[in-house]
Amino acid sequence: MKKLLSLFTACLLAIAMATPALAVDTSAEPVTRGVFAALINQAYNFFTTDGKLFSDAGLEHPYAYEMMAARRAGYLQGYPDGRCAPDTYITRMEAAVMLDRVADLPPSDAGIQFSDARDIPGWATESVASACTNGLFTVNKDGAFEPNKPLTSAEADLAIAKASSIKGRPWYSKLIQTTSHDGFELTGRLCLPEGDETVGKVVVLVNGTGPSTYETKGLQPPYRYKYYDYFADQFAAEHTAFFSYNTRGVQLTEENPYYTINWDVYGTYTPQNCAKDVVTFIKDIKDFKVTKDAEIVLLGWSEGAIVAPLAALEPDNGIDALLLAGYPDMNMKEILDWQLDGAQTLFYYTIAFDAEGQTSITKAQYEADPYGVIGVSPLVYDMSFDELDANKNDVIDVEDFAGLPRAQLHQALLSAIERNDTEWIVQNFLPLPAGWFKAHFALGKTGDILTKVRDMPIHIFQGTYDLNCPVQGAYDVQAQFNALGLTNLQVHVFDGLDHSLGFDYWLLSGENSEGYTSIFDTARGL
Repeated sequence: MKKLLSLFTACLLAIAMATPALAVDTSAEPVTRGVFAALINQAYNFFTTDGKLFSDAGLEHPYAYEMMAARRAGYLQGYPDGRCAPDTYITRMEAAVMLDRVADLPPSDAGIQFSDARDIPGWATESVASACTNGLFTVNKDGAFEPNKPLTSAEADLAIAKASSIKGRPWYSKLIQTTSHDGFELTGRLCLPEGDETVGKVVVLVNGTGPSTYETKGLQPPYRYKYYDYFADQFAAEHTAFFSYNTRGVQLTEENPYYTINWDVYGTYTPQNCAKDVVTFIKDIKDFKVTKDAEIVLLGWSEGAIVAPLAALEPDNGIDALLLAGYPDMNMKEILDWQLDGAQTLFYYTIAFDAEGQTSITKAQYEADPYGVIGVSPLVYDMSFDELDANKNDVIDVEDFAGLPRAQLHQALLSAIERNDTEWIVQNFLPLPAGWFKAHFALGKTGDILTKVRDMPIHIFQGTYDLNCPVQGAYDVQAQFNALGLTNLQVHVFDGLDHSLGFDYWLLSGENSEGYTSIFDTARGL
C-alpha cells in the first residue's frame, strides 16, 4: 500500500511539475520610447539607420539602432540637446504624434473635443485629434484623452495595428521555396506592391560574389541596413515587383553577419548553377496570379552581371531584359590579376593623388597629397615616395606593387584553388569554394558570353571609380557589340561612382545617387 501511495504521489508531483505556469498579463504595462520605436519599425519594416547616435543611446544601448532607424524614417526627432530618452515611458500624446507622422493620418473631425484639451500642447493637438478620429486611441468615460499618461502595451499594439491598416508598408512579400535542378532547396522572396492585383514587371536581383540572402542585411556601426529592401521600396513605388534570393546553401540569421552557410550545398555554388537557379525561380514567380504575365528583368550586380547573361542563354528562361551593374568584362582569373597584382592599387593611387588616366605618379604629385590620404587611407601607408618607388624609376607605377602582400596572396590563392583547398581560401581570402573559381576560370571573357544574348535589351551601369571591375570593360564590350553590328546594348557610365554606384551616398544622405536613379529610370522605361 505504501508503494502504491508513493507511486501515486510521484505521479501527482510529475503532473504538477508539467503544468505550465499561468501567463503573466503584460498588456497594462507601460511602454518605453525605445520599445515603441522598435514596434513601429517592425510593423513598417524600418531597419536602415541614419548613423547619427543620440547622446543617451550609444551603440551599447539595446535600442540604439531602433532609435536611429526611427529618426531616419522621419517619425522621431529627439530633443534639442541630442537625447532621445529611449528608456523613458512614452506618453499617449507622444505616441499619437509619432504614428501620425508614420501613417500620415487623415485630418480629424472639426468638432472633436477633449475634456482635458488644456493639457494637450499645440504641437500635439492635431495629431491627437487625428489619432482619435481614426480609431488609434480612445478617450475615457469622462471624455479625457489623458495625454501625459504612459502608453500601455495593449494600447501600443492596437494603435500600431490601426495605423498600419490606414497606411502600411509599400509592399508585402511572399516566400518562394523551390528545388534546384540538382536537388537542393532554394529560397527567395517576392516583394509585391501593396494594393496591386497584377504587376507588369518583376525585377530579379542576381547576387554578386559570396553568401547573400534575400534581405542582405549589413552592419557597419553606426549604420545598419537591409540592402535588398532598398530596392523593394524603390520598385514598389513604381508598381514593380522585386525578387531576391538566398545563394544556394545560405540561410538568414538574426545576428551579424546575418547568415549561415551549409557548406555541403554552398560547395556547389558556381556561376553555371546560379544561372540555372535564377531560371528555376523565374518559373515559380510566373506561377503567381499577380505576376503571371509580368515581364522579367534581371538586375545582375558584379558576379551577377556574369550570371545574368548565362541565365539569359538558358532554354525557356522567361527573361525579357538585362540590367548589369558593376560589370566585369574580363574573365574572373583576369579580374583577380587586376585586383591583386598591382593594377587596382595603382588605379586607386591615381585617383587619390589627382593623376587619373595616368599610368604612373610623379614625386611632385605624390608629395602634394591633394586629398590628404597619406597615413589616413587604408590603401596608402605613411610611406615616402622613395620607399614606394621600389624599382627606382622615379615614378610610382604598377611594377612597384608587384612584391606587396596582395601579390603574394594572389599566388597563394591560385595554388589553393589548384589543390581544391577551400579551407585555406575561406581562412585567407573569402568564403568561396575552390570549385567556384575553377568554374569561373572556365567561362572565358564575359563579353563573349554577353554578345550571344541578342533577343533582349541590355543596359550596363558602371562607375569610373570602380575598384572591382575596371570601367574600361564597359567601353570594350560596347565596342565588341558595335563590331558585330548588334544594337541591343546601351552603356551608362557615371563619373566618380564606385562599384556600388553610390550606395554609401544613399546610406549617408537618404537620396539616390545618379547611378541608382539611372537604374530605376531605365527599369521603368523598359
